[in-house]
Amino acid sequence: PILIPILILILQAGHTVSGALTGGSFMYRDKQQLVSSLTSLVNALSRPSPAPPPSTGMPLPPSAVLEGIRADYVERLYLWTGDIDPDLYSPNCTFTDPTLSFTGLAKFQSNLANLQPLLERFVKDPEVDLYSCELSEDGRSVAADWRMRADLNLPWRSAIDLNGTTNFRLLPPV
Repeated sequence: PILIPILILILQAGHTVSGALTGGSFMYRDKQQLVSSLTSLVNALSRPSPAPPPSTGMPLPPSAVLEGIRADYVERLYLWTGDIDPDLYSPNCTFTDPTLSFTGLAKFQSNLANLQPLLERFVKDPEVDLYSCELSEDGRSVAADWRMRADLNLPWRSAIDLNGTTNFRLLPPV
């Protein structure tokens, strides 16, 4: 099930993830190296993706960032689609999960655009449940608790079901 680590790439900034794969199991000693290698392979084999929509670069109030993040999860299913509102992110933001870290909004969008053909081919009926999405008391971070699940179009009828937490750190107001 080499597809599972590829799917995990769609996890974004500061994820903590636990989950299950039905219809099989997976275990890798060096997941970070595997995911990094698979990302490089997918990017090398993919056609260059079109330029992502640029961020306006305009600072947003924390409440607008919170609502934008909610929409990324609920309306755009970004954990599966990679479709995010670029205005919520700094062009040089860092995306980190337990297996991978890279810098740049354009790099994030490019990586996910390259994964889309695989996701469209192998992922059936993707869902995202947003359990909570809250702005910290000091207004400097947003924490989101979520679940992503889908059936996989594989002969052994696998599914992916992950629970996670994402922490978004907001830039201080200018």
